[in-house]
Amino acid sequence: MQARPIPGHPPRLSPAQKKKLEQVLLAGPLAAGSKTDLWTLKRIAKIIKRLFGIPYHPSHVWKILTELGWSCQKPERRATQRDEKAISHWKRYIWPKIKKKADELGAYLVFLDESGFLLIPNVKRTWAPKGETPIVRYRLDHKELSAINALAVSPKRKHIALYLRFPKRSFEGPDVLHFLKHLLKHLRGPVMLLWDRGSIHRDGDVLAFIENHPRLYVEEFPGYAPELNPAEYVWMQADSAVANSSPIHRTQ
Repeated sequence: MQARPIPGHPPRLSPAQKKKLEQVLLAGPLAAGSKTDLWTLKRIAKIIKRLFGIPYHPSHVWKILTELGWSCQKPERRATQRDEKAISHWKRYIWPKIKKKADELGAYLVFLDESGFLLIPNVKRTWAPKGETPIVRYRLDHKELSAINALAVSPKRKHIALYLRFPKRSFEGPDVLHFLKHLLKHLRGPVMLLWDRGSIHRDGDVLAFIENHPRLYVEEFPGYAPELNPAEYVWMQADSAVANSSPIHRTQ
């Protein structure tokens, strides 16, 4: 039996043309002459017209991208000061040694991080009638809320505990020291602490406290690699949880 033709319009771009298009897209918008490193459907439609002389409405371009295995994504920020080789070395060699040592000691794995939040609402997309942009009202305030968190993974990996503290001022060494004291009161036995190379972690009193508590083992993440620290994602979840809400201000 002869195969029936597939109904519908034949594809306007051949497989070879799609392959060439993807090569151009992978090179990036800047290489294609755009002023910003951002691919939009409109820009890609112009690229198709320039390369192949085939007009495409931007609203139809997403079908081609889907066929190529592409999706619309939000870029991650990466500091130019990063040492990618050092980060790769840490992930391949240092991190496995840390986990092995924690297993041998029966130690908690604790990931610690500090952050600051402006007291203005974090705005995200929401549904609303066309032409009626939602308004999130808030009191303008340039104050910042400091926060420190630690994710503690139990030695047997059966549960994770989250510890939070909100100092009344910007972070200083004494705040880190107080938090570490609080942490060790709750965690019994060896503690393997991982944090970044911030100056407050190198405060003299903090270093003396670590030296005087041999059950506390400290390891550092490589510089400019926040994605390695699970505690960083606590702040992302917090931003999402309070999106489109207005902080409450109380006067004393």
